[in-house]
Parts: sequence; structure tokens; C-alpha cells
Amino acid sequence: MTLVKTLLTNFTGTVFVVLFFCLLPIRASAAAFSNVYTFGDSLVDNGNFYNETLDPSFPDDPFPASPPYYQGRFSNGPVWSEALESKLGLPASSGKNYAFGGATTGKKHVEYSPPSEFPGLLTQVGNFRKDNKNADPNALYIISAGANNYDEATLAATDPKKVNKQIDKTVDNVSKAVTKLSKEGAQTVMVTNLPNLANIPGNASSVPNSELDSLRKFTLAHNSALAESLQSLEDSSKPKLANLNVITLDLYSLFADVRANPSQYGFTNTNVTKPCFIPTASSSVCSNPDERLFWDPLHPTAAGHQQIAERAYNNIDQAPEPLTVSGSLAALGLGVWFKRKYARKS
Repeated sequence: MTLVKTLLTNFTGTVFVVLFFCLLPIRASAAAFSNVYTFGDSLVDNGNFYNETLDPSFPDDPFPASPPYYQGRFSNGPVWSEALESKLGLPASSGKNYAFGGATTGKKHVEYSPPSEFPGLLTQVGNFRKDNKNADPNALYIISAGANNYDEATLAATDPKKVNKQIDKTVDNVSKAVTKLSKEGAQTVMVTNLPNLANIPGNASSVPNSELDSLRKFTLAHNSALAESLQSLEDSSKPKLANLNVITLDLYSLFADVRANPSQYGFTNTNVTKPCFIPTASSSVCSNPDERLFWDPLHPTAAGHQQIAERAYNNIDQAPEPLTVSGSLAALGLGVWFKRKYARKS
């Protein structure tokens, strides 16, 4: 306190103290975002893949079939990034959604290229940079991708070197996407990890029990590498990453908690992991989708997406903002294989 009293004896000291306390971490306000920009795969695709498949040159019928899917989403209602926009008090698609079902974390789509090159995560970020001279520093940027990088061959691999190489490549692409957005001016980026792939209904019903534990360990290895990579970006001393604030959305723990305590999330104990709809010619939609976590063998119901949005919203309120003078002074001024097994186009 002696130092503070001494500094307060002159104007320069007063300014110093004010700036010092302004630079202390402050909480990110959930109401402070101007827009939401979304990148990734089917978990956040708001109809982009479906709209492309309406092209007459597309080799199959429009997908996902809507109905029973909701307006081109891979669910029976809005996806969680849309639900989060609503919780933030922003109009639908306040920014822009670049996500495509089936996207990998690289430049390409997991399977299709005609009638146009369906973009992977890095291509989506590239398209954003073409559309915007700079990234809005007051917007929220969402990245949700990774599962489509792990195909059957990768998941069945027993060579640790091959497994680690694929994990490293997948995670590196996500880090590149975050870095590119940050260099354009983005300050708050939310990144999802993977839920336990062994517990996804489509995998749990088809993968031999002897391999499910390996699948769980595979998921944990991805999530661990991702967390380490994202932390290194936040800790970076590079000037263009100085204001970066990465918020990790832990889908692994959320889905695990829903399975363990379904009633706390509004789901039933008997149907929490049972898909409401299996896309075959003879299948029908269940009568109680809001009581289930999964809409189809890979994707959450609208109710499941709402729970993800709720967790995302809470994470925003708990995350510290970047330590910037300008921001502090302003405060003072106050489907991996979905189409292959079911429809090939998750």
C-alpha cells in the first residue's frame, strides 16, 4: 500500500494506478458480442451442405432429407451455435455460418467434391478471409471440427506412430485455423473438443466391444493434444496472438455427464443414448425427441444442442478477456462415417 499511496500523490501516479487496475483480467460478458461466426462440421452446419445438394448436378438426393431433418440441419431443430446466438441476444445468423457437414479440419470434405468443392475447416476460414477485410474483434468465433478426420482405417490402426501422426495433423489444422482468425483480428475463439467417440450410438452399435476402449483412448489423446495446442497459442508471445482468448467447450465431459445424469438435463434414463431416428427407408421418428440426446446415430437432437449451447454460454461468462489497455479502458467507460453406414454424408 505504501507504493500505491506514493503514486497517488501526483497525477502521473494516478494514471499509472488506474491503468494498472484496468489491465487486471475481467470476465467476458455474454452480452458483449456483436456477431457470431461459425466454422466446422455437421454439429454446427445450419444448412450449408443441404443447400449445396439441392444443385441438380449433385449425384444423390438432397441431404439430409428435410423433413424429417430440420431445414437442412443434421438434427430435428437448430444446431447449438444457433441456439447460442439466441442466448446471446443476437439475431439468427448475426455473422455468418461457414460450416459444412462432413468437413475435416483440413481443406477438404470427408467424401464429396461435386458439384463444388465442399470446404474443410481451413478452407472455410480462407473463405471468411475473402469475405472480410478484417475480423471483427468484438465477435465470437466458433470452431467445431475433428471427428471426420478419423475414418475407419485410422480408428482401427494399431501402430502408435500412425495414430499419433493423424492426431497431430488434425489438431494442428485446428490451431492453424485459430491462428489465422487471430491474425485477422479475432479475439475470442471458442473451440470444441470431441465427445467420447466410443459412446456415440453409431459407433457403440457397430464397433466390437474389444475396440471400444481403444476408441475412448483415441478420443482422449485427441482432446489432450488439442488442449495443449490451444494453451500454447494463448501463451504465445507473438504480437498478433497477444489478444487471443480461447474458450474450450468440453463436449467430452458434457456428454459423459448427460449419460450419467440424464434427468438433470431433461432426458429419460432409458432413451438418453438411443437415436430418435435411424435414416433407413423403413425407419420412423420417435415420439419423444426432446427426451433423447441423439437425433440419429451421430448427431444430437435439438434438445441436445440446447444443452451444448447452455454449456457454451456458461463458459463465456467464466472466461477471462484478453489483457488489453483499450478493452479495459472501454470497460471503465461503461459424422465420421455417417454416410458410409447410413447415408455417406454426415
